[in-house]
Order: sequence, then structure tokens, then C-alpha cells
Amino acid sequence: MALMAMDADGQDEGGRQTRGLLLGRNINLRPDPPAKDLLNDPLVVSQLPEIDLPRETLGNRLSLLLFRTVLGYREEEYRALAALRQTIAAVMASVSRMAAKELEVAGWALNRREKGLQRVVRVTHPDQLQDAFSVLMAAPDAISHERQDLEVLLAVVLRHYIKEMSAIIGSRFSFEAEAHSHCMHAYDLERQLKNVVDQYERMAVLQQTYSSYSHAASYYLYSLVSREPSEHDPKMFSMYVRAVFFISRLQYDGTLQENVNRRRLPLRREVMFLIKRDRALQTRYSKDEEFAEQIKNILNFFPTV
Repeated sequence: MALMAMDADGQDEGGRQTRGLLLGRNINLRPDPPAKDLLNDPLVVSQLPEIDLPRETLGNRLSLLLFRTVLGYREEEYRALAALRQTIAAVMASVSRMAAKELEVAGWALNRREKGLQRVVRVTHPDQLQDAFSVLMAAPDAISHERQDLEVLLAVVLRHYIKEMSAIIGSRFSFEAEAHSHCMHAYDLERQLKNVVDQYERMAVLQQTYSSYSHAASYYLYSLVSREPSEHDPKMFSMYVRAVFFISRLQYDGTLQENVNRRRLPLRREVMFLIKRDRALQTRYSKDEEFAEQIKNILNFFPTV
């Protein structure tokens, strides 16, 4: 009965989205990293940047409780600071056994499972550190010192990954080049969608398109944080915007909405994080008034909260 009641958009008479349910398939909203970009062995960083993390004690955890219950007006800042430090510790422990041992001695609970925080992982691809990048971009300006520590640490890890991947493929690996390649592949797939009639095939093409756009957005971020030598292409930001706009339109059940869903877009502060680190974009922004106005208009699409 549900099948007979469906319209062309994969909805039943009550407006409920049913396509994914009927096909028995859904879009994987967190696709695995490209298999060709996985390292053969977990990444090991022999020389980490010097970061002075305090000892993690019972007193620190009691302080957090105090800020929650008594000094609530600084709770957000304190929680962000705690998240940054915990994330720094997890990233260090992920790429260095020596660092992991030292942190455990200092009282850091590296296996603590907290929602939204980086866990200790075996790093064979930067995507496994996505939670750390999320914490970095969400960090407020008030704790810029710890935010810079995490960014420097992630840059070191990314550069080691570039070195390892370059050795594997026999030429210089570039996040920017890979981001461009993934975006162009996704764009070609997106243009083919209007010619795909079969629903099963359409789901497969949508998944490929979504995955490629996701990789493009992630690799663009990695390129900026690692500060790799780039081709100085100011169009990379436009590709990033195209990627996240498509990602926001695609629903879990395979429904592709006509308009951008602002609730699923990155926050404006996250986009500003990228803009501030895109040297090619900054150069053109300072010289081209029309381009600068376009960037300002694009920013208005992204939500503030």
C-alpha cells in the first residue's frame, strides 16, 4: 500500500519520506575515507610539538562541576578548554606510544568516551581525526592559545601523513589536488542524476556523489590546516561551498531537496576558519572588491548557531 501511495519524490500521502525504507537502503552520511589513501601501517610521529598539558587531576574535574553549578556564566568557555586539552591528549596518544605513556602517568584518561571528542585511534587516514578538527573549529577566541596548540599538532600529523603517502605513490601527495579531483568527480556525477531513472541506480549515484563531495570538503580543510604548498587556486573555496550545499540537500533516505537546507550547513564560524587560512582566497579578496562582496553574500547562507 505504501508503494502505491508514493509520489515522484519518494513520499507517501502523509508527506513522510519513504524511498530509503522501501529500497532497503539509505545514504551513508559518514562515508569511509578513500581506500587508496589509507596508509599501510598506523601513522607514527616521532617528534611532536612541545605542548604543555597540565596534569589531569580530580581537582580539575571538580572545578568543571563548580563552573557548571556555581559559575555558570563561564561554563561554555571552561568546557571548551577541557575539550581542547582532552582532544590534544587523544591526538598525541594516537600517533605516539611514548606520548601516550607520559599522558597516562600525568593522569589523562585517554580511553574516556565523551560525545564529540577525539578518541585514541590508529591513524591510517586524517578522517579518523575528524572529531579533533570539529573541536578545533568550534573553539572560541578566548582560548586561542590551546586552539593554536591543537592546530599546530594537527598540522604536524597531516604533514607526516603527506610524507608517508608521497612515499607510497612515488610522487608528492597533495590534499588540494585530491580535493579538486573529488569535487570535479562529484560534479560530473551530479550532472548525470537527471538522466538516472532507476531508483536503485539513483541511490548508488547519489551515494557516490555525496561521498566525493564529502572527501572534497575534508581534503580542502586538511590542505589549509597542513599549510601544504598549494597551487594558489582561489576557486577551491567555491568548490567547498558547492560540496557542502549539495551535502545539505541530500537526506538520509536518498531524497535530494531542491533548496539548500541551512540546518545541515556548517556554522559560519567554521567557514570563517577556512577563509582565514586560505591564502589564495585572502589575496584575491583584498584586491577584488566584487569578489569580496560575493564572499560576504555567500557567508550569509551559513547559520550562526
